[in-house]
Amino acid sequence: MALMYDLILNFQNEYYDFYEWNNDDFIWHIKKISLVKVDASSYDDFLRYDLVLSSLFVESIMNKSEYFTKKGVTILPYAFLLTDSYRVMGIILDDNRKVVKYSSLLLDEEEEVLETSNKLPLINLQYERKGKKQINNLTREEIRVQSYICKELKKTKELNKLKYLYYEYFGTISNNNKEIKGKLLSEVENNFNEKHLNQYNLIKLSLHQNNV
Repeated sequence: MALMYDLILNFQNEYYDFYEWNNDDFIWHIKKISLVKVDASSYDDFLRYDLVLSSLFVESIMNKSEYFTKKGVTILPYAFLLTDSYRVMGIILDDNRKVVKYSSLLLDEEEEVLETSNKLPLINLQYERKGKKQINNLTREEIRVQSYICKELKKTKELNKLKYLYYEYFGTISNNNKEIKGKLLSEVENNFNEKHLNQYNLIKLSLHQNNV
């Protein structure tokens, strides 16, 4: 285990690559944070499963991480960097030792951490799997668009708008309000694709026109 200094992290409920960070995300300027090296299988488990880490390990990293604030420096009690010397991510635990937050790193800082990790021994990190994570292959932006379309489809009562969206997506005409809404929702929830980006723009355009 080692300490890394002066890093930028963006902790979220899911792991996102740095290029998916949003401008309005809360960015953590880390003063120092523990670096832990595990094998590739253990690293993968952090991405695939909901995990609760051993109390012995948590004690070893507790209160060793700090981040800068406007008022000075604050302790981040249950945070650390996890690496297999090929990948690295930031981790935050809750008070029950469960993994709850993840962060990627900026490219130059990732390279620095990986270089340091080559000098570290592997540790046998003990944890308990609490269930398999639902893997979402959509990007963060696609998830936002998907959520927006679902919300708008569920709340709209304008049959003409729904008929238009249905025709644009399926290329056929339907006058069954229940069928239209049901099929549109099923497609966006279970088969998100490039057509939905156009659908998103159509919905945004219709809302703008309604507000003019």
